This record gives sequence, C-alpha cells and structure tokens, in this order.
Amino acid sequence: MRALLNVLMSGWVFWMNVGFADEFPFGKDKWRIEEAYESRADCHQARADSMKKSIETLSENGIAVKIFPALLIHSGQDGRAFFSHYYCLPAELDPRPRG
Repeated sequence: MRALLNVLMSGWVFWMNVGFADEFPFGKDKWRIEEAYESRADCHQARADSMKKSIETLSENGIAVKIFPALLIHSGQDGRAFFSHYYCLPAELDPRPRG
C-alpha cells in the first residue's frame, strides 16, 4: 500500500519490463514498478544506476551483455535471449498493456 501511495504522490515512476526476446508480445505480463521519484532527473539517475549494477553482475558471472539506451540483452539460463527494459515515465502513464 505504501508503494502505491508513493507512486501516486510522485511525478516519475521507474518501471522495468523483462522477458525472453522470442516471446510476443515482449514481456507483456512482466512489468514491475521499481520506485517512484519526485523529479525526472532522480528517476533517470536511478535507472542508470540500476542498469550499471545489472551489467556489473552479469559481467561478473561471465555473461555477455548487449547494451542499448534503456535496454540490456543477454543470454538467459537456457541460452535464449533475455531482455531487461528500464523506463522512467510520468506517474500518470502506465505502460502495461490493457486487456
């Protein structure tokens, strides 16, 4: 409940969407809110920090990572391509598909 209240009181929400690249639609049901922030700059800093930490963890485990703005692609446990999208969106936008 506190997380929801924090999102409603904030201006920006840091979302993640993860899944396998061969799924369609990509990561449809795998959206999650990481945190909410008052400013766009704070949200983007948290996104950058989170991506950096993920890259470091994957690299330490010998997993090659392709890095794009707001997107990481790497091999999953079964060798399938796995992606992680990192988004900062205004609090009033919900990127999850409807229906």
